[in-house]
Amino acid sequence: MRRSIYGLFVVLALVAASCSSSADDTTTTTTAAPSPTTTAATMTVTAITTTTTEAPPDPTGGTLIVAETTPPVTFDPTQSALIKTWFPWQLSFDGLMLVQPDGSFQPRLATDWTISDDGLVYTFNLREGVVFHNGEPFEADDVVYTFERAKSEGIPYTLARVGVIDTIVALDTHTVVITLSKFDSGFMNNLANTYPVGTAIMNREAGKASDPAVFMVGTGPFKMVSYAPERELVFEANKDYWEADRPKVDNLIIRYIPEQQAQLAALQAGEIDIMFPVPETALVLEGDSNVTIQEIVSANVVRINVNSGRPPLDNVDVRRAISLAIDRQEMVDAALLGKGSPSSHIPEGYAWGIAPEDQPYNTRDVAAAKQLLADAGFPDGFHLELMHLAGYGTYLDRNMEVLAAQLEEIGITTTIVPLELASWLDRLLTAEFDITDNEFSFQADPFQYLRVRRERQGPAPAVIDDLEEAALAASADELVGILRELSLTQADLVYPDIPLMARVAFTAYRNNIVGVNQDFTNSYRFLINVGKN
Repeated sequence: MRRSIYGLFVVLALVAASCSSSADDTTTTTTAAPSPTTTAATMTVTAITTTTTEAPPDPTGGTLIVAETTPPVTFDPTQSALIKTWFPWQLSFDGLMLVQPDGSFQPRLATDWTISDDGLVYTFNLREGVVFHNGEPFEADDVVYTFERAKSEGIPYTLARVGVIDTIVALDTHTVVITLSKFDSGFMNNLANTYPVGTAIMNREAGKASDPAVFMVGTGPFKMVSYAPERELVFEANKDYWEADRPKVDNLIIRYIPEQQAQLAALQAGEIDIMFPVPETALVLEGDSNVTIQEIVSANVVRINVNSGRPPLDNVDVRRAISLAIDRQEMVDAALLGKGSPSSHIPEGYAWGIAPEDQPYNTRDVAAAKQLLADAGFPDGFHLELMHLAGYGTYLDRNMEVLAAQLEEIGITTTIVPLELASWLDRLLTAEFDITDNEFSFQADPFQYLRVRRERQGPAPAVIDDLEEAALAASADELVGILRELSLTQADLVYPDIPLMARVAFTAYRNNIVGVNQDFTNSYRFLINVGKN
């Protein structure tokens, strides 16, 4: 086995799209300049052991086959908050811009933009000569269609990103103006997120002709060919892609194989080219000389949602007792096999983030937890149902067992209820659970790590409502302090969830595969640079 460890975990720092004022009080930029919050005092770059990754290969053609565990629930980029569903969107769609590891914005379908001094009016100049997969030219009207549709039809997760848009107007075929209803400190970051929920640019004609839930038509590097539900998603290279020499292969196939052992056997037999192993599978692959494993510190944080809308979880001292019962390091060791670290809501790369041990009720104290339960009227404990997302990752399976054992030590007995994705998601989004496991992905806008998903639990305490409103309206100078206060307040009230651990992510691939360069966002965009020898 050859091992390469991708070595840079960096902050996607808060950025302001500003350089210098012009006569009309607007700012023009092609990549965003760091705001005052991205000074050396607030931004860190953490080096992990590195080796040089192969440069993107020359075009090689052929078919790249990637194994994935969980199939998408929809191809409509406004209709899912599930990480695994977002991956295909990254391959077929482009957004206006893309946030980079240094916090800057890379132009994509927008070549440059101007922002009014009050941060309410955004004018985008669009890339010319781009065509959709159906042959239609990319124009400003498609951007108007995309965001109007996202606002009118998007799920709450989509509206959290683009709902602040008041109007969107096409000035001409390649200029569009977006006006916000109020200032939103995270708007540009949300537009630039590598996971394009509500921001993947769609084609108006395709939206009329076909169902976006079952077929993707974007401007991205791969064109959707077919989908055999829960088995195989087939792409072909977009030969008209506006970015030169991308993608590197002629065809891309994603095979949905729920069992890691089956993926392992397929990789070793050469039936697939790339898989994303869980820790125990990565350990098995270490002995295979035909396989390379890449390790990254990811921004993915495993959490448990605590449904404060259900007694006795509506009692803050009960929630605090649950948090005090948790030993995060034990979870890292047992569930992640040591491949991770305890985490707060904000991933560790943010210099201004607060370490788990520095947040209230986050350091295990069984005696204090028992006392809180007694004070709340439950000296003998009670019973809870632990709703579990089965089949997502064996680390979640193991972690739920660890959580159950830790809660039992303070007198809370549990029943683990494993559910398949559809049932789990339905109950999550209707708050039909006591406690459930979950995993939060990378967010370009750091507020999104802390935003309350209100449909998943009881009403938010007023102090959290106030802090959320303050965060959305904050200047760059104010935002970090507000987010720190919001993080501490959520930990104190144990609302809406409890962050547990950030995991190391693995990418395993056959040695004839070149250009693999996964990053801490766990994005699939790296596949456009991957080729075969």
